[in-house]
Amino acid sequence: MRLYTKTGATQVDDPQYGTFTPDDNGAFEFPDPLGAKLHGRPEWETEDVRATRIATEELDRLRDPATLLAELRKMSEGQGAVTSLLAQALGLAPAAEASAVTPQVETPGPDGNAETPAEPAVKATSTRGRGGRAAKSAASNES
Repeated sequence: MRLYTKTGATQVDDPQYGTFTPDDNGAFEFPDPLGAKLHGRPEWETEDVRATRIATEELDRLRDPATLLAELRKMSEGQGAVTSLLAQALGLAPAAEASAVTPQVETPGPDGNAETPAEPAVKATSTRGRGGRAAKSAASNES
């Protein structure tokens, strides 16, 4: 049975089964009878219980707004505007800091509508109906 210690044990000595050391992941591989005996103790856990505990601890840690903001800052190095806006939204940064990165919004034109950008110089066109197969077929019939 594969068990993980919660106490940081680096070796387990058992008079009946011998000495055990953890693998690279910190798990001990015990014979089933010894594993069943140890599994009932609070300082030992299975891989499933350990994974659930670690995930729950990480979620709890990230629920703290300051911790979440710190993690986001690490992830978004060079994307200060996003972090600043998030900090303002969470109430962790002064409004003056966040206002420096507020995106610019188009202002309405004289008629009250947003100004539209100029038409692109090149338009995408389709040859369907104006030179597709039917036009080529007609051109070959004329020759």
